[in-house]
Amino acid sequence: MRPDRFRKLVARRCASARHDAGIGAGDLAAALRVHVNDVHRVESGEQPPSAAYLAGLADAADVSCDYLLGRAATPRPWDAVPEQAFPAALLRDTILLTHPDRHPANRQAQATRVTQSLNELLDRRD
Repeated sequence: MRPDRFRKLVARRCASARHDAGIGAGDLAAALRVHVNDVHRVESGEQPPSAAYLAGLADAADVSCDYLLGRAATPRPWDAVPEQAFPAALLRDTILLTHPDRHPANRQAQATRVTQSLNELLDRRD
């Protein structure tokens, strides 16, 4: 994909993720500790988003970074799994657990929850 098309795709997905989540530009800027103009520049394609911006937007809008970068077709891959196959909340926590920018204390607590939930799930299926 050409760089200009990639930039437009990322800009469109960042804007739609924020809008779909009902987050205002000012609220996102405050949460990410950036200027509101930076949010507008990213969403218009004038400025590429940083990794921290993408990670923060993904957390705030409850979408995956892969979706924002155009690597996934669905914003929330954890919603694509049938409920009876695997609890969506557990799948979401498992996916987010692999995020390298997660704070170690948060990651440890999340890993504990995921492990407990998986053990409960396995116990029920036996």
